[in-house]
Amino acid sequence: MRHSGVWALALVGLALAFRLTLAIGFPNDEPDDGKVYALLAHNLVTAGVYSADDTPPLTPTYVRVPGYPAFIAIVYRAFGDNNNTAVRIVQACLDTLTCGLLAAVAMVWAPRSWTPQRRRRAALVALALSAVCPFVAIYVTTILTETLATALGVLVLLLASLAVRRADGAAEFGVLPPWLPRSRTLWAAAGLAGGVMTLVRPESGLYVAAIGVLLLVTSWRWAGRVGLGIREWWRRALTCGFALSLGFAAALAPWTIRNAVVFHTFQPLNPRSLSMPGEFVAWGYADWVRSWIDHPRYVGPVMFALDRDPISVDQIPARAFDSPDERDEVARLLRQYSTPAPDAEPDETGHQPPSGMTPELDAAFGAIAGARAARHPLRQYVVLPVKRAVMLWFDPHADYYPFAGFLYPWAALDPDRDQQFWLPLFTGLTWLWTIAGWIGAIVLWRYREGRKWLLLVALTILPRLALLSWMENPEPRYTMEFFPLLTALAAYAFAWR
Repeated sequence: MRHSGVWALALVGLALAFRLTLAIGFPNDEPDDGKVYALLAHNLVTAGVYSADDTPPLTPTYVRVPGYPAFIAIVYRAFGDNNNTAVRIVQACLDTLTCGLLAAVAMVWAPRSWTPQRRRRAALVALALSAVCPFVAIYVTTILTETLATALGVLVLLLASLAVRRADGAAEFGVLPPWLPRSRTLWAAAGLAGGVMTLVRPESGLYVAAIGVLLLVTSWRWAGRVGLGIREWWRRALTCGFALSLGFAAALAPWTIRNAVVFHTFQPLNPRSLSMPGEFVAWGYADWVRSWIDHPRYVGPVMFALDRDPISVDQIPARAFDSPDERDEVARLLRQYSTPAPDAEPDETGHQPPSGMTPELDAAFGAIAGARAARHPLRQYVVLPVKRAVMLWFDPHADYYPFAGFLYPWAALDPDRDQQFWLPLFTGLTWLWTIAGWIGAIVLWRYREGRKWLLLVALTILPRLALLSWMENPEPRYTMEFFPLLTALAAYAFAWR
């Protein structure tokens, strides 16, 4: 145990040093989302108004959930307004804490038949892998939600896992410390952490749904093991499920009440359109993009440029068109969109904005999208989502590093940034984490009690990946919460013998 403690301290120091080096040496303020989060936090600190306006009067908004802006605002309040360096350093410390939480998850998931030494070994391997994992660590350099969301996600899984172990009486076998709270308290804490995570990234409610299913399954197995009937199973499941739901609702209640009071609407999360009532949303254009997009290289020039920059048909791949006539129609619509309005004035850099997306143009794009889906429903509802899911998983995940980019086409790699070396390396690391995770899953499957944790991993990853694969802006950064799960499983691949 003494040697394990020394190794753990050394690995925590390594994790913190790695993240502080990234935070201080590679700060990144470029993401537009980061600028919005920082502005929301600034307005909270200086005016006490949750608003995305950069000039008075500050109009309240609910287009973004408040978890991450509130986190930034706390750092601004403590270390100075707009002090993004402090935010990055705090995120570096938080991500280091996440490594420790993940080591605890690996220890809790370890089979009871393992010796204490083997469980500690699994925890140390998980700590080592998470300490050097480059995919999640880089987000400490940005003003984005990933670091905080990942930390909360691991905390939710740890609390739910402890609740299951506590209910199984694991403390009696020395797997858990006997001073842990009762399982209902742990379920309530898991729901509360899941609610806070949902206020950071709205789709994180899927985590709470996943642990809710785990609660039902493990309660059923417990009732069958001790010889109790379905009535006792329902009583136990409802009691713990109520505690989970109560914690989740308690986290969302203040934001929901604020929106009801200020906007007279029931809005527990932000709207999917990220728009206020009455604002025009180009749903037809989004449907058209979703009918062909299969790679994040098109998200910036086609989605994020909307109403900001011209968009040319030459930026669209040939597979986005089923016929020359369809391409000509899209080209005509994009010319109308890109042509500056007669009264448009250039900005200080000489940039003249396009006339923008109109309801008429949006309806025309929506009609094209509907026709494409009708002609090829298998492509629309199966092939493209699967391609997006595979791309999201096996992307190099090198975003926000100096060598960020895409591995293919090979000829487009930038030798000045050494992309020809770094991007293949990061792609290989993605495969390594994936393969090691699968091997660890096989190891855990060999133990009957380990299968519930595999169910939890599947319930956490698959619904979220399916949701992300259906979006018109597939961004690999949304999959960062998957890597801690892979790391926890990979620990068993290295530690089981």
